Amino acid sequence: MGLAEGSPLGPPSSRVGHLRRLRSRRGGTIAVRMLGTRTRRIRQARSLARPSLLARAAPPLCALAALAVLERAFPRRVRAEPTGPRARRNLAFACLGVVTNLALNRLLVLPVARVSVQRRFGLLQWLRLPFAVETALGMAWLDYTLYLWHDLSHRVGVLWRLHVVHHADRDMDVTTGLRFHFAELAASLPLRALVVGAFGVSPRAVDLWQSAIVVSSLFHHANLRLPARVERWLSLVLVTPHMHEIHHSESAADRNTNFSSGIALWDSLHGTRKDAPSEAVVIGLPASIQGDASTLHAMLVRPFAGAASTTK
Repeated sequence: MGLAEGSPLGPPSSRVGHLRRLRSRRGGTIAVRMLGTRTRRIRQARSLARPSLLARAAPPLCALAALAVLERAFPRRVRAEPTGPRARRNLAFACLGVVTNLALNRLLVLPVARVSVQRRFGLLQWLRLPFAVETALGMAWLDYTLYLWHDLSHRVGVLWRLHVVHHADRDMDVTTGLRFHFAELAASLPLRALVVGAFGVSPRAVDLWQSAIVVSSLFHHANLRLPARVERWLSLVLVTPHMHEIHHSESAADRNTNFSSGIALWDSLHGTRKDAPSEAVVIGLPASIQGDASTLHAMLVRPFAGAASTTK
């Protein structure tokens, strides 16, 4: 029995049109949802994607080679010690540091970063910013927390005992940028995993920042004289050789300033920025805490040899 023309459901042609519109709306909603899901998956894949080990290692290795050549051509200071033995000790520290970093990053930092992206946990994951903005903010966050860690390593006795190995170098050149005790690196990485999780930093941002910070460390430790104007303008944004040589001064008043490692802004924000003429800076530590820096073994055991030799 057919429906009358005046039926609430309307004529058959009207019902067909209504069903088509309903299907169209549902189809559009499903399409939007599918597009949103696909976009999130693409974004997540980009955040989780990691460059190859060679791609991550290439920038620091190229920077090391280029700066080693440039600092011979345009040196800032006359060297206090023969380069060969120093460089070999510092490169040995670098090898130990690379092994420590690779192992603890794989065990601690990167798993936390992956979970943050997959579970959408942490501030950056909640904000849902554009991919490039999220990556840049993640790198800036890591750089800022490194500033805070560096400041703490000059204030907290047990951390200073580890960090003093870096400051005991009587010269400052590109290899000094690799001279960090493996125990200092090991102590810093659990904290880095914590801040990565809290801020929701992606594995890609972690990888990019780590390559960038090694290049920065090589650059600002280099015994390289830049043109005065270049040095002045560049130091407004990045840590430069002159800015960082003040931090490596024998004077405690100088040494406890200029803690930034990548972006120079952090010192300005915290009032720890300082300038001084290069001629007034003597690289190293005062005799009372310098200790034996002549052999690799002496420097490796120094943090564990007793408090007296490592008092700040």
